[in-house]
Amino acid sequence: MRIILAYVSSADGFLTDAASRQPNEWASPEDQRHFQDLTSSCGVVIIGSNTYEAHKGLLKPHPEILRIVMTRDPGKYAAHEIRGKIEFTSDSPQEVIAKLKDHEYKDILLAGGPKLYAQFFAARLITDLEISVEPVLFGSGISAATGIPSNIQLKLVDSSPLNRSGTLLLKYKVLY
Repeated sequence: MRIILAYVSSADGFLTDAASRQPNEWASPEDQRHFQDLTSSCGVVIIGSNTYEAHKGLLKPHPEILRIVMTRDPGKYAAHEIRGKIEFTSDSPQEVIAKLKDHEYKDILLAGGPKLYAQFFAARLITDLEISVEPVLFGSGISAATGIPSNIQLKLVDSSPLNRSGTLLLKYKVLY
């Protein structure tokens, strides 16, 4: 099973700008299309509750995708849960992945945010990393690397431009 962490960042490594604009507000159409394609190809998308709150108006149930929202308080979201479509859990990353292995998913997408990235890196669960780098400098904002363990090694397996403006897609294997 591959656990793919995917995000878009500014060239200086930020997920949001100083005004807290989310990627759907500033990322290129080509990156957004790539992310939608990646989401569709994975059977499961895992996000944190902050990411859910920022995007819940955009997250519609999908017939072939299970969305899991990791939160300390799943009961808070009971009215939003649709079994098999969008589920909320306070389980650890290890517990979530163990349950998903029982369903034989091949690819799991980890899609937000930095607290969740840190938890999954600390548990050594992430196998692949896909970063879209947009040709913009924010100077400040939320960093993707906040709280992750130090000295995680990566092996570049592919790089490709997504558009003529300079958006790059970098694909890595995570080496623990």
